[in-house]
Amino acid sequence: MCVFEGVILTMQKILSSKKKIVYEDGTPGDQNGIYANANKIKNLISFEFTDFEKGLEKMINWAIQEKKGW
Repeated sequence: MCVFEGVILTMQKILSSKKKIVYEDGTPGDQNGIYANANKIKNLISFEFTDFEKGLEKMINWAIQEKKGW
């Protein structure tokens, strides 16, 4: 399972959705991955990491609430 598939499966769990995942070829110039080390910003602003699933759930709920206000 790729990382992206894990994100989609987590979103499906949060949204109680069973949509089918469809894989398509990328387009020229697509980025194959992102690598980051957040330790510097964590130390500079006393940033605390959150659990991925909890953070994603908060972001999804925020997006749903924002859409309702349109």
